[in-house]
Amino acid sequence: MNYYYLLEFIIYVLLTLCLTYQVMKKSFFSDKKMSIVVSILFSFFLMLLFPLDFFNASISLGVFLILWIFFDLLLKKKIDSRLILGISSIICFTFLGYAYYCKNHVIETHYRIKTDKEIGESSFRIAQISDSHIGFSMSSTRFLKYINKINQAHPDVVVITGDFVDDDTSKKEMEKASYALSKLKTKYGVYYVYGNHDRGYHQYRDFNEEELRKELGKNGVIVLQDEVIQLTDYITLIGREDQRYPRKEIEELVKEVDPDSFQIVLNHQPTDYENESKSNVDLVLSGHTHGGQFFPIGQMSVLLGINDSYKGIKTIQNTTFIVNTGLSDWGFQFKTGTFSEYGIIDITN
Repeated sequence: MNYYYLLEFIIYVLLTLCLTYQVMKKSFFSDKKMSIVVSILFSFFLMLLFPLDFFNASISLGVFLILWIFFDLLLKKKIDSRLILGISSIICFTFLGYAYYCKNHVIETHYRIKTDKEIGESSFRIAQISDSHIGFSMSSTRFLKYINKINQAHPDVVVITGDFVDDDTSKKEMEKASYALSKLKTKYGVYYVYGNHDRGYHQYRDFNEEELRKELGKNGVIVLQDEVIQLTDYITLIGREDQRYPRKEIEELVKEVDPDSFQIVLNHQPTDYENESKSNVDLVLSGHTHGGQFFPIGQMSVLLGINDSYKGIKTIQNTTFIVNTGLSDWGFQFKTGTFSEYGIIDITN
C-alpha cells in the first residue's frame, strides 16, 4: 500500500476543513450548510485540476489559505472581507498558474567554460539531462521531444545526472523512455549516474534496479557507479554513486587520473563541494534540487547545509559546479523562481 498517498489525502481533507472554518468565520453565507457546501465544491474544483493528485491539490489549497489569512490580517480593518477574498484568489491563481508554466516550460540553458587545459579540439560540448522522473511528472512521449531537441545541439557527449525514473514509474514508461535515449546522436556516448529516486524508495514498482540497468544498457547508455571513463585522450569522466548509498570518496576516485586531463564529475546531489574542489576536478554536474522547486525549499536547503547549491553555476578555487534544475519535478506540478531545463555546456580553450 502507498501510505504517502493516504497521508496526502488526509492533509487534503484537513485543509478542506480549515477552508470551511475560514468561510464560516467570515459569515459569507447565513446558512452554515451553504458554507460547508461551497468549501467542499472549491476543494473538489482543485481536485479536478489535478485528478486524484491530492498532493498538488493540497499545495494549491494551502497557498490559497495562507494568502487569504495573510491579507485578511493585513487589510481586514481597511476593506470588505469579500474584496480581500477576491484579491487573495487572484494572486493565488496567478502565482500558481505561473509556477505551473515554469515547471512545464523546458528551456535550453547554455554555459561556456574556459580552461587552460588541452582538450584536443577547439570546443567540447556536453548535454546534461537530469531529474525527468519519467511517468511521474513527465511522460516518455514528452521526454522524446526533448531528446530530439538535444540532438539539434549536436553534443559530443550526453550525461544523465540521476532521477531518470521514480517510484511511480511503470515498467512500460521506463522502457519507452530508455528507448528514447537510444535516439541520442553523440560522438562519445551517453553516460548515466543514479539519483536517489532511480532505485525506488518503496517496493510497489513493477521493475527493479537490474531491469532498469539492463534496459539502459540495451539502448546504449553506460551506467557509472564510482567509475572513471577516459572519454578522449584529454577528457576524463568520473561518475559517482549517489550519496544515499555507500560510495568512494572523490579523492580515491581521482588518484589514478592524469591531473592534466580535463576532469568532469557526475554527482546527482550537489553536495561534497569542498572535497571535490580540493581534488582539483574541473567540472561537477549535478541535479536533484529541481532549482529549489518551490520557494523557499532551495534556499533553506543551502542555509541548513543539506545542499551546497540549488541551481545555476558557481566556481570554487579551480572547480566549476553546475546544478541543473531538471526536465521535470518530483511530486510538485509547480516551480517557482526557475524554469525546467536541459543544459548545454561548451568547454573551450
